[in-house]
Amino acid sequence: DDDSVDRDGSEIDGDGSRPQRHAKSPELAREFLLDAATVIFKEQ
Repeated sequence: DDDSVDRDGSEIDGDGSRPQRHAKSPELAREFLLDAATVIFKEQ
């Protein structure tokens, strides 16, 4: 049980912290989406 809690906590901290930062700062979210879009278009 303790291990599962630690794993869940680490996943939430690692994956959850990034979306929260983007959500708090719309400008960073836009830049992130623009960068992702440019990469996708370049691949195509």
